[in-house]
Amino acid sequence: ETKLARAIGCAAVALAGPDEVARATGAPVGFAGPVGLKGVTIIADHGVKTIGDGVTGANKNDTHLLHVSPARDFPQARYADIRQAKEGDRCPRCKGSLKLARGIEVGHIFKLGAKYSEAMGATFLDKEGKERPMIMGCFGIGVTRTAAAAIEQNHDEAGVKWPAAIAPFKVIVLPLNMEDAAVVAAAEKLYADMLAAGLEPVIDDRDARPGAKFADADLMGAPVQVVAGKKSLANGEVELKIRKTGEKRSVALDKAVESVQSALAAL
Repeated sequence: ETKLARAIGCAAVALAGPDEVARATGAPVGFAGPVGLKGVTIIADHGVKTIGDGVTGANKNDTHLLHVSPARDFPQARYADIRQAKEGDRCPRCKGSLKLARGIEVGHIFKLGAKYSEAMGATFLDKEGKERPMIMGCFGIGVTRTAAAAIEQNHDEAGVKWPAAIAPFKVIVLPLNMEDAAVVAAAEKLYADMLAAGLEPVIDDRDARPGAKFADADLMGAPVQVVAGKKSLANGEVELKIRKTGEKRSVALDKAVESVQSALAAL
């Protein structure tokens, strides 16, 4: 619709209703065609020019025309770029073909012109010494749009995979047994040490089953998970899980902070 409005030179276009179609063509919707139309401007896409044996409505109920040739049967048509591009179309600027990729809008650029500079008296002297209003523009990034785009690009069936740069929490500490004093103490110390190191951690200190904690940690999507369990702590270790890749590895308890820092730096 935007292309057609531009080709016509109007602000907007709208699809004709059944009554309008009948008045213009003498036929119900579905049987309108360009052949023999009178008092109607015909605008066709450039691709129509290449049709050599087409089928169109005959402007008569339940009737179509076969073997239609645009050059012969409606030569009065104006041609313009009005259809939507699709993958595989020839590029208008080179000999290649078009490819489609999905984009996510997270920011805007606005050309403000002189609207506000004139109102505020924001002027400058040009090379001839004449006072002129500044041409203004602005750029904005949508914070919530950026977060939504990051999630759309970084997730799996289990939940979010936050990029480390914008993750609400960089690390989640998972004590697996809240009834074990040694596990709780080790997890709380890890949390405090990581907080002091500026790693922006969170600790799941709920009295919940390990499976529930693992599932919620994946859902929340902190880049690094630090798992403190009774068996690993008995060996002086904790387990690190990288949310982005699913990689798991055991690290020494007294090197956990440095290991998390290294893991985050690699993301």
